Amino acid sequence: MAVLEELVEVMKDQMQDSKRVKLDGFGSFKIAMQSKGAQTAGKFSVAEHVKGLRVLFLPERSTDSSGNRIKQFLQGARVEELPLNTVVKEEPEP
Repeated sequence: MAVLEELVEVMKDQMQDSKRVKLDGFGSFKIAMQSKGAQTAGKFSVAEHVKGLRVLFLPERSTDSSGNRIKQFLQGARVEELPLNTVVKEEPEP
């Protein structure tokens, strides 16, 4: 538990210092800023134009033999249709 608590603190400190945190085999984290534009750089105001911050997570990727990039968590995942469910309509009670 102590290791995970320290990891969170170190990640927070590093990301707030504008650094990207990469965990090998897992992915990377960084802070992104949401803002709206200003007419000129001189008219930009943090209070008026910055709308918020968020943490972005980018899963680690690998490349398969044909050059396609595959996200680590999706490697080996597949999609298939389930059989159709039979719906039995009930008669309304008189």
